[in-house]
Amino acid sequence: MRSAGLGRLGIRLSATIHRRGAPLIRVISYNLRKHHASGELVDLARDFEIDALCLQECDTNDLPDTIGDLHLADATKGNRLGLAIYYRMDRFRAFETKTFALKKSLHDRVLSPPTSASSAPG
Repeated sequence: MRSAGLGRLGIRLSATIHRRGAPLIRVISYNLRKHHASGELVDLARDFEIDALCLQECDTNDLPDTIGDLHLADATKGNRLGLAIYYRMDRFRAFETKTFALKKSLHDRVLSPPTSASSAPG
């Protein structure tokens, strides 16, 4: 999962329930649009009976520990808007989480607006 230089969040999970010999996992990746859509999460988790929820553009300082039956595995830190992963503890067990920064892509570096320090008259 990647989000414009904000970082990457990974989680290693172990499935405990299988259907027809293969794991059936319901995952939703959801962009909160600068945390404005956070009020929709409980209904989203309930209505679609999801096992994992991957959030983008979430305010990582304002995340609940649980959303319905989903529990927060980890979230990026150091940015106001970041990434988070929730999972269903009755189906999975988290062994490890890791957060690490990604380099900005060439597209992001070339097309990003100038910072205030570099745009100040000199």
